[in-house]
Amino acid sequence: MKKARITSSPIQSLPDELLVQKLTKMVCNEFNQIGQDDHIFEHINIREFEDVSNFLKRYMDCGNSEALYMLGMTYFFQDNKKEAEIEALKMAISKDHEVATYVHGVILVCLGGWGN
Repeated sequence: MKKARITSSPIQSLPDELLVQKLTKMVCNEFNQIGQDDHIFEHINIREFEDVSNFLKRYMDCGNSEALYMLGMTYFFQDNKKEAEIEALKMAISKDHEVATYVHGVILVCLGGWGN
C-alpha cells in the first residue's frame, strides 16, 4: 500500500499575516455582497453586533422587528415620544416580536390605556 504524497500548495507558502489579510478581504467582500439583500436585514439578530448604529436605519427600513422594538424603546424611554413609540412597537408586534408584545402590554396597563 502506497502512502499518499503530501504536496505543498502555493497558498501554504504564503506568510500567515498575508494569508489572514487575503482571507479577511475575501470574507468581507462576500459578506458585503450577501448584506445587500434586504431579506438579510429584515431577519438578522442585531443584538449580536456591538455597534449597530450604522445598520439600524436600514434594519428599520427593511422591517426588522428587533430594530423596530429598539426604536420603540428609545422613543418611549429616552425621547418621550409616546405616539411614535406605540407605532414602532405595533410594527414590531405585527412581525411577531414577543418582547415588544409584552412591553407594549405593560406600558398600556401602566398608563391606564389597556382598552386603547
